[in-house]
Amino acid sequence: VDVGALHHDAGTAALLGRTPIYVAADGQPLGLVMIADPIKADSAAAVARLHALGLTVVMLTGDNAATAQAVADQVGIDEVIAEVLPADKAAKVEALLAAGRMQPAGLAEVAAAKATGRWPKDAS
Repeated sequence: VDVGALHHDAGTAALLGRTPIYVAADGQPLGLVMIADPIKADSAAAVARLHALGLTVVMLTGDNAATAQAVADQVGIDEVIAEVLPADKAAKVEALLAAGRMQPAGLAEVAAAKATGRWPKDAS
C-alpha cells in the first residue's frame, strides 16, 4: 500500500508525541489514526527532581524516535533510546550498565540519599 500521501501528516503526528497508524483497505490508503499515552501531570517535576540529584534521565521505549523525542522534550528527559523491541530492552539496560552509564539502585540507595539530604523532600 502506497501511503506516501500520508507521510507529512504522520510526521507531524510524531512531532506532537503521537504514534501514527496508517489505515488501508483493499490496497488503498484510507487515512491515519494517531494514538498517544497522556503524559502524567507530575512527570516533568519528577524528571526535575532526578536532575536535582545530579542524574541523567534516559527513556528506553518501543515508540518511534520522533514520538519518543517529542515526549522527552515535553518533560525534560535527557536522552531517548527508541524503537526498542520488548525482547531487546533487557539487553539495552545491560549495555548501559556495562558502559557505566547506569547503576542499579534499590532501597539502600534511596535510604542513603534521604539520609544525606540528596533526596527531594517532596519525592515519594
